[in-house]
Amino acid sequence: KKPSMIRILFIIILSILSFVAKAQDVGNSYSDAYAAFEESRFIEATEILSSLIVSENKSEYYLLRGDCFHKMEEFESALADYDFAAQLNSENEELLLNRGICKISLGILESAQIDISTFLHANQESAIAWYYLAVISYHNYDNEESINYLEKALTNKPSYMEALYLKGANYAEQKKWSQAVKCYEQVLELKPDFHRIILNLALIKMEVNEFEQALDDLNQLRLLEPDFLDEIFFYRAEARYSIHDKIGACEDWQEAANLGDEDAVKNIKNICEKGNKRLKHRKASYMDF
Repeated sequence: KKPSMIRILFIIILSILSFVAKAQDVGNSYSDAYAAFEESRFIEATEILSSLIVSENKSEYYLLRGDCFHKMEEFESALADYDFAAQLNSENEELLLNRGICKISLGILESAQIDISTFLHANQESAIAWYYLAVISYHNYDNEESINYLEKALTNKPSYMEALYLKGANYAEQKKWSQAVKCYEQVLELKPDFHRIILNLALIKMEVNEFEQALDDLNQLRLLEPDFLDEIFFYRAEARYSIHDKIGACEDWQEAANLGDEDAVKNIKNICEKGNKRLKHRKASYMDF
């Protein structure tokens, strides 16, 4: 007995409704994943996206999951997902930028530069892209090129705090102290609670032999109790030693040593215990956040 036309139409309609419902579920699931990402619930977002990928390989799933991994600093997983998204011909321009930034975190600088430069061809006003090109140049010890890229970033976004900070670091690396101070002071205006700026300013004052002023900054930092107390004690010891306060210097090196500073341990042994007078200065890092 042949099925009636009504029965056939009924089955077709049910199939269509089922397909539409499934598509809506997928759409809702992706929306849920995106909402979780926006709310920094990255693990939840990756779980939703992984379940979607089992059903269907779509570039936007891999791209968003890559962004989640990136935010969680799981850079190798992020890069793998960015590459999958690229293989699936993602049309999202942000893929190149995000993949480039991820590669910087993995130290793959040459390939990162290609991705970000390609992104910039169509996005010349992207301050973040110019900033990350500057980061690559800084890591390659090309301070002038880094500063040139930062100028472009700051043209598009004058209050770009990270760009101003990196510009100051570049000037400090070149021992252009007044330019570095100007950049750091601009950063401090934008972010008054950025305590590491105070440390950097103190280090510059030590470079130009303004040890008393540097001590004032370091004493101020000590009261704020940031998460780099070991560095504060270490450099305060250097400043004290430079004004012939050996006892105070040794006390501060001991505090730094107690917090795990290995250079402080060496100074205690060579200067405080053995009585050597020559201080081996530690190269300052002006780019730490």
